[in-house]
Amino acid sequence: MPLDPKHIADAQRQRLKLKQKVSKVSPGIVNLQVLGCGAPGTPASVYLFTDQTRYLFNCGEGTQRLAYEHKTKLSCLENIFMTRTNWERIGGLPGICLTMQDVGVPAVSLHGPPGLDELFKAMRRFVILKDMKVEASEYATGDVYEDHVMTLRYVVINRETVDSGLEAGSDQEQNQEEATVDDTDYYAYEQKREALQQSQPEGAKKAQSTNWTKREECSVMAYICKLKPRHGQLSLEKCVEMGVPPGPLLGQLKNGNDVTLPDGRVVKSCEVRAPDDPGPVFMFIDIPTRDYMKDFVAKAALFEKYQQTAMDESDQAIFVVHFSPLDVMHCDEYRQFMDRFSASTRHIALNEVNSFSGYIAAHRIQYHLNQLDEQIFPVLREKNNQYEDPPDNDTDLVRTSSLSYLHIRPPKGIDRTQEASLNPTEYLNELELLPDFKGVLGELRQQLAQQTERRSAA
Repeated sequence: MPLDPKHIADAQRQRLKLKQKVSKVSPGIVNLQVLGCGAPGTPASVYLFTDQTRYLFNCGEGTQRLAYEHKTKLSCLENIFMTRTNWERIGGLPGICLTMQDVGVPAVSLHGPPGLDELFKAMRRFVILKDMKVEASEYATGDVYEDHVMTLRYVVINRETVDSGLEAGSDQEQNQEEATVDDTDYYAYEQKREALQQSQPEGAKKAQSTNWTKREECSVMAYICKLKPRHGQLSLEKCVEMGVPPGPLLGQLKNGNDVTLPDGRVVKSCEVRAPDDPGPVFMFIDIPTRDYMKDFVAKAALFEKYQQTAMDESDQAIFVVHFSPLDVMHCDEYRQFMDRFSASTRHIALNEVNSFSGYIAAHRIQYHLNQLDEQIFPVLREKNNQYEDPPDNDTDLVRTSSLSYLHIRPPKGIDRTQEASLNPTEYLNELELLPDFKGVLGELRQQLAQQTERRSAA
């Protein structure tokens, strides 16, 4: 339920206090949760979940619906990263922002390729965010985002442009055409805004009108993420065996410091702690067409340090999430890029290789309605992913569905126990729980059959 406006400020203050408490500690639980798997009619989006904060990678139309249906909380979301600036990747942004404002999120940062700031400014005409601060920033290759959870590197990949010919000339003419923009302020009835407009000179009002021009997507963004190191977990059993008394000495051992016991014995932290976690690496790649392959190949050196040639084994990526379509992933340059990773790297495909959208509620109600009339309400033609039958030529790709979990810390691999899947038997059994359902359904079918006969006779 959305918070009452007078309580939003209190919720924001509580979240800021909580953030300050955990801002100095590297999280102990980190995993990637697939929201949208990129199946036909489904957005491709991933939720980076930690025990302290949340991050969202891509926010296509339908992301909010999936988050609501699968009870994915957005109250701790602070950063949204977009790989592209087209509708497939940002279509759900208005709804997500409004929901976050209602649950008391004080601020959110938007990250993406060039053009993101321009698109968000256009959305402000119909997305009113009075109680949440939104910062949309554009980044270039080499820029770094860093917080207490991870270090993220931006890699901008540019599309190959056409410099000559009729096609280039037509593109330039199209870019010069001005798009029609509705400058009507539909919220001018508010007294504060009316007073502000009346106080402005006529010249200032005209200056507010923005001449937007048609633009084409020419850049996409890849993200390379590395978690902050974390000390190994302290074993209390080993501490007891070594004779460490309860108190501040346990805290010092947990922080990686050696301690001296009252009897003069020295206890090393490495003797009572699990091995340190240097911080695993994972990345997100989105190459929409082969027009981007030239620059993608040219920037291959930026990814080499996380592939088989990594100086340290801990720098080898454990997960690579691919938003790229299959036709791009099948080209030779892309296959060579994937082959350079270690054999332990898991390649997660969020595209048409997946078959189930994750919209369980739509299938549930359709199965219910199908009991009334199979022709008017046919069962939706969608099926679960067949994991035991990998697709041809894509045996190295990992298919997913909504609520697939990719555990990064601790490294537990892929968890499908909570994955969204179709269960027609469950949906039909729900109808059996209704009182006298079969009897009422039989009467309804008889009435429908009689109406059909009368219409045929007429």
